[in-house]
Amino acid sequence: MAIDNGDSNLLTPDVVDQLSTAIALAESDDEVKVFCLTGAGPSFFSAGVSWEHIGSSKGFLEKSHALASLLLATRKPTVSMIQGASLGAGVELSLLTDYRVASSKAIISFPEAGFGYPTVFSGPYMCAKICNPAISRKVFMLGETFTAEAALNVGLVDEVFDSSTFYEDAARFARNTIHRTATSELARHSLIEPDVLRLTFLEERSSAAALDASPDRLRELNGERARYLKASGRTRHRAAGSGGAK
Repeated sequence: MAIDNGDSNLLTPDVVDQLSTAIALAESDDEVKVFCLTGAGPSFFSAGVSWEHIGSSKGFLEKSHALASLLLATRKPTVSMIQGASLGAGVELSLLTDYRVASSKAIISFPEAGFGYPTVFSGPYMCAKICNPAISRKVFMLGETFTAEAALNVGLVDEVFDSSTFYEDAARFARNTIHRTATSELARHSLIEPDVLRLTFLEERSSAAALDASPDRLRELNGERARYLKASGRTRHRAAGSGGAK
């Protein structure tokens, strides 16, 4: 499954709904052995939430939490293939999967930390459980940027593959997870505390309800995203359509 929504693969209500539908279909299809998530194009896994287009923050959080619940409840291994920059809610989304592999050119950051935007997939909680609270603080409170190698060193990703052969190596990694299906599900269930997860969902809804998504703040955040796009070295422009997942 590829997030495909413009140059930055932004997450909108429609994109989140499509991801939820895809996971539900994969869960019910015996031919699907592992669920892989990536971003379309070379630049972004996802740059996060398209705050300009979410409409009701309460409605969007309901959708994002439904997607999180589906990913955490699936019986099949899940793998995020981070081929480019993973920003904001893109980082959070990848933390919901059992495994994360990154291209050598990938970067991971939560620029929203500097602009007062909330998390939407319980990212700080998931990061604290997968890595540790100190790393979660660096990502979600301080907004530090991690290269692929730095992310590997702190446990944000499980493997780093050269960008020239990324998808071949990532596919091989994903195939190997099929043999660890039971282990993946058991590890996920032992990691997550359902009551605490529900509390983080409530806290995110409260934070989103108080969000000041002013035009100036949005411009600042989008300017920061543009900086990452420029840094990715992309030379071609892909026209943005209605967006979605495929």
